[in-house]
Amino acid sequence: MTHYIVVSEEVGEVIPILDYGQGPIEYFRCVAVVDAPNPSKAKAMALKTKEFNAWLEECSGDNPFVGLKVEKGLCPHGICQCEICCGNDEPTCPECLIEFNKDFNEL
Repeated sequence: MTHYIVVSEEVGEVIPILDYGQGPIEYFRCVAVVDAPNPSKAKAMALKTKEFNAWLEECSGDNPFVGLKVEKGLCPHGICQCEICCGNDEPTCPECLIEFNKDFNEL
């Protein structure tokens, strides 16, 4: 199995403002990391997660698979960097960590 990152197209949601009714539209993308055997199965598994509820509402009646992008959670050096493997911490790939620290120290 491989870790895939599935990302939707942009979704808009109206933010309610209590005093004046309807507020501005906030735009975002739905994102899920899934462990799947292939990209097609990754899309199907992502659509079953709560992270994709807004996407399914946006697509109501249309094919929800259209517009989804799937990519492996690999860094350029071939090591998985998805949140399942790394959490939200620094990269675990030694080469990426060197690049990360170099960029961080230049700030």
